[in-house]
Amino acid sequence: MRCAVRARRCEKLTGSGEAPSRPRVQHCLPSKPRRQRRDPRGAQSMHSKSQHAVVATVLALSAGTVQAATVSALMAVSATVPSSCSIAAGNLAFGNVNPKAQTDVSTTLTVTCTANLAYSVTMDAGQHYDAARSLRSMVDGNGGKLRYHIFKNAEASGQWGDNDFARTYNTGSSLAFTGTGAAQNIPVFGRIAVSSNNDLVVAPGAYSDQVLVTINY
Repeated sequence: MRCAVRARRCEKLTGSGEAPSRPRVQHCLPSKPRRQRRDPRGAQSMHSKSQHAVVATVLALSAGTVQAATVSALMAVSATVPSSCSIAAGNLAFGNVNPKAQTDVSTTLTVTCTANLAYSVTMDAGQHYDAARSLRSMVDGNGGKLRYHIFKNAEASGQWGDNDFARTYNTGSSLAFTGTGAAQNIPVFGRIAVSSNNDLVVAPGAYSDQVLVTINY
């Protein structure tokens, strides 16, 4: 603010003949604002600080989205399904029979083999094989004998034996199948024939035998 001091002289007669002096009046005029000069170095500094702030913000945001480094490897997975079979044999029970008449009965083998596994079922000659007639026979423990047959089908067109494996009963051969992974029921047919026993005197009594059934795979 600029101030100017002005003095005016007024003549007024007074008793002394002198004009009293007037106090000086001080006039203050508003001063024009000074135009501030921008420091180019300050502007550059502000611009640099702004750039640094932007870069810091970008880096901070990027740090939250960067994924961790990874490495990979192949894990070998393996398993072995072995070939296997199991079997359960039902009893071939003729019951009460007339040795001078034909008697037919049947039973079932239950076989479970691995899926797609080829196997063959054989039957041996039994514990009381009659070599003279090449037939299986049951005995009563007193020297009595009762001959019988085991067939692969109800038509009695082929005896069941093992002449292609162990060869204990060469009158019959094995029967082939393919496993399914589930239980398979295989029928077995037995017969007491008149012609097989017409030369025997069969006394009353309980006759029995045991036949070994084998799965070959």
